[in-house]
Amino acid sequence: MEYSHNYLVLTIFLSSLLLFYSAEAACVPRNNLEHFCHDSNLTPPPPPPSQSATSPSPSQPTPSSPPHSQPAKSPSPSRSQPTPSPPSPPSKPTTSPSPSHSTPSPPSPPSQPTASPPAQQPAPTPSPSETTLTIALTPSGSPSSASFDASTIPKTIDPAIIKMCNAVDYPELCLSSITPYLTEKTDPVSVLEMLIKACNHDAEAALNRSIEIIHDPKSSSQLSTYMDVCRESYADAVDNLQTAMNAIPDRDIGTINSMLSAASTDFGTCDDAFAEIPQVTAPMAEVDDKLIKQASNCLAITSMV
Repeated sequence: MEYSHNYLVLTIFLSSLLLFYSAEAACVPRNNLEHFCHDSNLTPPPPPPSQSATSPSPSQPTPSSPPHSQPAKSPSPSRSQPTPSPPSPPSKPTTSPSPSHSTPSPPSPPSQPTASPPAQQPAPTPSPSETTLTIALTPSGSPSSASFDASTIPKTIDPAIIKMCNAVDYPELCLSSITPYLTEKTDPVSVLEMLIKACNHDAEAALNRSIEIIHDPKSSSQLSTYMDVCRESYADAVDNLQTAMNAIPDRDIGTINSMLSAASTDFGTCDDAFAEIPQVTAPMAEVDDKLIKQASNCLAITSMV
């Protein structure tokens, strides 16, 4: 009885083992496959990202079982490679046209020498003294231009004298009058003396001319009468100019101004006399006009003393 009992237990044990192994045999491949797939899925993912970051080539032999990872990675390097290649050819044509532009640059140098010489040539031609003199002679359209010859004015007049003559009412007459009396002095007092001498010289010449007309047999009695008025006014003007000259050493500006103003009035008296007889032309009209302007220049220089 005990033996049968042990046999029954052994039979149950063996049958259970048989059932256990049969069940394990049916389940082991599945479990092993899942375990293998689970392990294969866990192991491959870490290498591809690390290897793809460094180099895509070693990632190809390991993923033999997962074909889906290979096509996704294989086209990416293939596309990344052709992209750098096309930019290189366009960079070459861009450099090639640059020498083509540098070749037409030679025509630019010939334009530079042509423009520079003409700009420099006209500048050095006029000297500074001649330019200043031209400015002084600019207002030559005055009626007194016929009373003197501007060509007699030297081109070596000191700039200081030219500056003073430019400050008077009749600068061209100032220069032409002062030319025969030029000295090395260029101060206003010396210039005033020169102008008074020139005015006095012309006043004496007018006085002598009036005397000639008076004693001319061809002159009518009426003309001689009015010319005698001119003679007296010229004589007074000569005296007034001499008095003004004598007052210069003492710097008596009041006397100088009054005498010059009186001389200017004397010069106008001759023209006023002939204004009473319109049918007779005043023979000293141009001379009187020049003398009045000379006296005006003398008064202007006196204000600079």
